[in-house]
Amino acid sequence: MRLTWTTLLIATILVSCGSKHIGPAVKIDFKEIQKKGKLTILTENSSLSFFEYRGKRLGFEYEIMDSFCKTQGLKMEVKVITDTKNFQRLLNNGEGDVIASNLVVSLEDEKRLAYSTPYYYTHQVLVQRSNDTLIKEPAELANQTVCVRKNSPFSRRLTDLQDEIGSRINIRYKTENPITEDLIEMVANNVIPFTIAHENLARISKEMHPNLNIDTRISFQQKIAFGLRLNSPELKKKLDDFLV
Repeated sequence: MRLTWTTLLIATILVSCGSKHIGPAVKIDFKEIQKKGKLTILTENSSLSFFEYRGKRLGFEYEIMDSFCKTQGLKMEVKVITDTKNFQRLLNNGEGDVIASNLVVSLEDEKRLAYSTPYYYTHQVLVQRSNDTLIKEPAELANQTVCVRKNSPFSRRLTDLQDEIGSRINIRYKTENPITEDLIEMVANNVIPFTIAHENLARISKEMHPNLNIDTRISFQQKIAFGLRLNSPELKKKLDDFLV
């Protein structure tokens, strides 16, 4: 059968898209993890998730998961993922068991992801310089430029906010997709005008950059939790019991 160039192009696109599709999750639950003796977390470089300093592994979420693994007699493997859109695919492929990346609990994502019991609550806040004309209400972001990470809860929040205020917000992404702390530093150094961050991280950053203002909230209180495969109910129960 003869194939036209158009048919070949479409086939190539479909194959390439399919290779990145989030397929059915592997069947790995707590018993399988116990047999391996190791639990793998998927995380990112962040002071709230995981970072290394002078040879020590640190991070709020890392320490929670490290304590959990110790109580279960498990070793913990850490995989740092630079592109957050890969988290769910890697989780379902069995390359990780828990996502530890300041996940905001989302009804939309609950179709593909199980959440642990939330371990803290926070708001999203606007990070701006205190010596500039301050934006005090979310509606004042109309026609302003805000830089955030791709595929982040901040990007999603800004998209929703546009509908709520009935005006465009110029949502921008840096090509290197820097972590939130780097974007906050760019605001402090007058490289970009605004970014969005979770309030707890913003407060930590403000200690290092006193010229920042983080008083303007742009979201309701949000739940932060760990992410697990939908077919890992035993692991979820163990983690939930530990977090309570």
